[in-house]
Amino acid sequence: MPLSRRFKKPSVLLVLPIYNEAHEAGRVCKEVRPFLAKHRDCRAIFVDDGSHDGTVEAFRRGLRGLKRAAVMGLHANGGKGKAVRLAFAGAKEDYLIFLDGDLAYSLSHLRPMISALKSSDMVIGSRSMVAQAEGSLPKRRAFLGW
Repeated sequence: MPLSRRFKKPSVLLVLPIYNEAHEAGRVCKEVRPFLAKHRDCRAIFVDDGSHDGTVEAFRRGLRGLKRAAVMGLHANGGKGKAVRLAFAGAKEDYLIFLDGDLAYSLSHLRPMISALKSSDMVIGSRSMVAQAEGSLPKRRAFLGW
């Protein structure tokens, strides 16, 4: 490992794919703002996958003034995988993470994920594993998730 990287503070790129989520923009931006203010090693990119409901504009308004947050708008719907790949392309950060743009997972999960990434190549979070352990996941949802 190069000497300069060994002493550099780890940096995180958080990619949040969004599609027709204008109605969630206010709530999501309200959660992202304090998170980025507290975690200066993080940068967030919201990737709109060709929405038709003003999602790009709503998120740009909600994130206005944040230097470590951006909204990337794709012209056509290509799927979540394509949106994530495009946002990760050329990333310089040490850790690349993506979460659903509606924040179905709390941002509080990021620090444990980053800690796990220090000793693993990949970390995968699953809401269904918690629900299964608690016995609260409906059988139909467990089957469809499988």
